[in-house]
Order: sequence, then C-alpha cells, then structure tokens
Amino acid sequence: MRTATTTPGDPGVPPLRQPGAVSGGLIAVIVLLLIAVAGVTAGVLLDRTVLRPRARAAWVAGRGFAPRMMSTADRERRQDALAQALGLSGRQRVQVDSIMRDDMEKFRALQEQMRPRMDSQFRASREALQRVLTPVQFQKLESMRPPGRRRLAPGAAGPGGFGGPPPR
Repeated sequence: MRTATTTPGDPGVPPLRQPGAVSGGLIAVIVLLLIAVAGVTAGVLLDRTVLRPRARAAWVAGRGFAPRMMSTADRERRQDALAQALGLSGRQRVQVDSIMRDDMEKFRALQEQMRPRMDSQFRASREALQRVLTPVQFQKLESMRPPGRRRLAPGAAGPGGFGGPPPR
C-alpha cells in the first residue's frame, strides 16, 4: 500500500513507469530481430559474393554436375549421404548404386555421340562472330569468356573433350 511517506524507490514499492517508456522485453525482441536480419543479410551477401561465383566457376570449368570427375572418396560420401537421407536398406543401396552407375555410363556415351556436333557448333559460332567483330572486339570477347570456356575456342572440346579430365 502506498502512503504519503513512501516513494517509488523504497523496498516493496513498485517503480513508477514513465509514460511512453519502452519495456526491457520489447527492447530484447527488437535487438533479436535486428540480429536475425543482420544474419540473413550476411548470409545472402556471402552466398552472392563467395559461394555462387565459386559454384559458377566450377560449372564453367566443367566440374559442376560432373560426378565422373569426383574422386572415389567424394563419390562414396555422396552415395552414403543419399542412402542415409533416403533410409535405404542394404539391398536398395546396391540397386540404387547400380542404377546410378549405369546411368552415368549411358550419359557418357551420349556425350561422346554429341561431341562432334557440339564441337562443330562451337566452331561455327566462333567463326560467325569473327566475321562480324573487328579483331580488337573479338579479342576482347575472348578475354571476357570464363576460363573454362576459353579453352573450348580453337580445338572446341579441348584435349580430353567434354568428358575428359578436369583442367589442372
């Protein structure tokens, strides 16, 4: 009970709130929201500036979506992760691995069949651009191509072709 002799600072007497004052709980929620927004922003920036360019460079260099270029250990880790994520039984794992291995061999065969046509199209495109652009413009265009694409220019698919070894 508050009497004329008690003040808000006395023990057992609740402090008086200033009108328009913000509570500590509201401040904590605002701080947590700001931290969350900062974290999301940092994640997006990291993705856009570091992760995506690396993934794109790997793709252009012929290392993206190319399980044949993975080391055996990497391939086994990926297969283990897939088996675990899908909850495969031992029998299913053997069957899935066999299917994926067969598909990869068929994909390689298709690449081999398509290689001459793709090489021809790359050469034709390059020659057409050379006829339209000045030598300086063409050289500038060549320098603008990502490194993995530059090696395709004169000999099209390069020493090992599209399914060949990765660049060293």
